[in-house]
Amino acid sequence: MKLPRLRLFGRASDATEVGPIGFDLACDQLHMLQMERCRERLRVRAAASCPYPVGRDAILQSPGELKPLVARTLRSEPFRGRKVVTVIPGDAVKLMVLNYEVNPRQSEPELILSLVRERIKEPLDEWVVDYHPIRPSHEKQSELSALVAIAREDAVIRHLELLRSAGLEVAALEIPPVAIRRLVIRLAMRDFGEDVMILHFGRDKSHLTVLWGRRLILYREIEFGENRAIEQVAKSLDLPLDSAAALLLEFGVFPETASPDLDRASVEISETVMEILTPGFATVAEQIGNALIYTASRTRGESVDLIYLVGAVAHWPGVDKLISSLTAIPVRILDPLQAITGTRSALPPSVSDASPNIALAASLALRGFGDHE
Repeated sequence: MKLPRLRLFGRASDATEVGPIGFDLACDQLHMLQMERCRERLRVRAAASCPYPVGRDAILQSPGELKPLVARTLRSEPFRGRKVVTVIPGDAVKLMVLNYEVNPRQSEPELILSLVRERIKEPLDEWVVDYHPIRPSHEKQSELSALVAIAREDAVIRHLELLRSAGLEVAALEIPPVAIRRLVIRLAMRDFGEDVMILHFGRDKSHLTVLWGRRLILYREIEFGENRAIEQVAKSLDLPLDSAAALLLEFGVFPETASPDLDRASVEISETVMEILTPGFATVAEQIGNALIYTASRTRGESVDLIYLVGAVAHWPGVDKLISSLTAIPVRILDPLQAITGTRSALPPSVSDASPNIALAASLALRGFGDHE
């Protein structure tokens, strides 16, 4: 039987003076960021975050909606060219972790494809498959794992055609946790150490990864996201969803981080929100604990130095303090702008204020620069 060809989402491009544009069609906004190398140092050339004029679903289904949005965003800052590195929208991609043993009669791609076929129980002719090794430094070389991403070929082609119709040239498609790894490596090596956990909050699900040096040694999906937290607050306080979202952004989830200018009533709101959401975040903390146990089993009892938070939930005041109180581990909001020196003051306020949200765009824009591929 003929084995399907392993088709990768993207290949690393050669480094250039001006890199590609990191292009992230996030839930509520389009994030674009481009870097350039100047005298062997990286800096942000252009960055922009633009709200959608219509819902994201309409944007994803209509070149007529996306093209003018892209054109306006490109004009808003000094972007150069139209080459982008991006990701397939999350609901079109399935991520899974596969464990396997070395087989001298099969190559690694062949092994992974056979395992994917067993998992989805259908031929792979209509699927695009990519993978990234998960290999702790102390793991037996015969026992391997991989983070595998699969997507329907027609969905990939449809997305590429949408971007092409908007006047963009796609240089590569990436797996979000692998892309974020690139940015975190730059930060972690000069911040809290090389061994870190990343908690990337999504709309409905979140992604937990552990980096040991430059190795990705763990990936897990968590059934908790921004929507669930907002729904819990809305239901408990009998609020519309948009009001609950605004309340979280204004008052946060940890009273100790409330502004000293807030009155007692506002502090009480923050205390109430924390009471509502603590059970949900306790579940997240339990998943973090399980991940740490696994990490210790693969690193001779060692643990991570820091947890980085990424995504919209990272904007809620005090979320880092809440998670740290539940895990007893230092927690920090991932600020992608700290990975590129000398750029914060030059960025538009809309981007600087939303730095956790542009982490994926910044990670995508880093592709081809340096040795963190």
